[in-house]
Amino acid sequence: MRKILLASIAVLGATSIAQAQTAKSTFDQGDATKRAGVTASPSLDTMPTLAPGQMAVRINGKVAAYFAYTNQGQISNSTGKISNANTYSYIRLYPSMDAVAANGLRYGIAAEMREDGNTPSQTSPGDQGNISSTGVVARNNTYWRRAYGYVAGDAWGTVRVGAGDSPYSLMATGGMYELGDANFCGDTSTSVSHANGAPYPFRSCAGNMYTTNKIVYLSPQFSGFDMGVAYEANTSTGGMTSGCTTAGSVAGCDALETSSAASTRRKNTADIAVRYRGVMNGASVAVAGGYLGSGKVNLTTGGSAREGLGVWWGGANVGFAGFTFQGAVEGGREDRMAMLLDGAPSQLTWQLGTSYTAGPMQIGVSYFEASRAGSLWNGTTYNVKRADRGIYSAINYGIAPGLGAMAMLAYSDSSSPNGAAAGSTAAAVDINSYKSGNQNNTHQTMASGGLFFRW
Repeated sequence: MRKILLASIAVLGATSIAQAQTAKSTFDQGDATKRAGVTASPSLDTMPTLAPGQMAVRINGKVAAYFAYTNQGQISNSTGKISNANTYSYIRLYPSMDAVAANGLRYGIAAEMREDGNTPSQTSPGDQGNISSTGVVARNNTYWRRAYGYVAGDAWGTVRVGAGDSPYSLMATGGMYELGDANFCGDTSTSVSHANGAPYPFRSCAGNMYTTNKIVYLSPQFSGFDMGVAYEANTSTGGMTSGCTTAGSVAGCDALETSSAASTRRKNTADIAVRYRGVMNGASVAVAGGYLGSGKVNLTTGGSAREGLGVWWGGANVGFAGFTFQGAVEGGREDRMAMLLDGAPSQLTWQLGTSYTAGPMQIGVSYFEASRAGSLWNGTTYNVKRADRGIYSAINYGIAPGLGAMAMLAYSDSSSPNGAAAGSTAAAVDINSYKSGNQNNTHQTMASGGLFFRW
């Protein structure tokens, strides 16, 4: 054991030195905030080439800190107003183990630890800024976002088991996730904003897709093509919870099959994707597409039931002379990250963007639109849709290895018909809970800047 530990430490030390000798990274699992860009650290995207019998253990990480100013003019009511200025910081750790057996089999594990984003309770003036005061628990709690193991061979591909990404989030292209703080999928557009921004609609950004247990197969690349398939029995992130001891329960049971109450849980989720990557006439090209479907928890009584997922998607990236052009589309039986109520209208989402990279600097812009059911469907005649839109621009600058800066400016809005349609019994729709009355539109403008520290 002591020899194995010492050998592991030796390889770990060599990781930061021998970056020129690289192989397929453990960390290509689709986490948008770790994808390549001028502010990324090479150690997040590469791993040392190991000889049979060697093992590498790493604990990569990221610390980010931002200042943001968010203009949400409607974010006040008779009881108070939320400040436009905000600061935010977080740390993430990415422990991993990679090894090669004597027969050449590659295997290992990868995991991701995050803060939960909660803040200390500060109910009295004495608690302000003092996280050690009585009654104030901690700055944040930590939790495991991903944790999976893998076995791989150059001839037959990779098999992953555990909580991790499916082929969609692994192979999705066209999302502009390397821009700024990962476009609208990043932390600045979610953690320092409030309730008025249009939610980012692409499922490749959904945490409830990559935190669940599944088995994934990823093929080798042949003539530029590769593919992936995955199966997920239910929404378990660990094991069956205590809620499964009560027949018909919903809230605490991932393995629910039928229930007398409406459930938003999916089951028997299958995912398949195909991708091409290559160079054509001096331009780098990546094209991918796929389908994701699921079953549902069946109701044993009447009521508003959910449909299983039926989502198709596609995207493309083209890079030439420092420019990158990207586009993505997604649609089908879904309502953003949720399952549709029976009969609700399908979703259609698209995005276009471009960026330019010169040395350590990258500048770019992207735009998305989504048409979806939202909360506007009452199961009878109220067949209207909610529209979400957003434009995101950013500048990234790589200051030094593992150190980068980012500045972004973004605008998003949502709109929907207000009140019940003629002949419908649906209640009026309110998409802005911060303002009194039923609001049929909402918007926000955000400016933010900050630093990334990555290793």
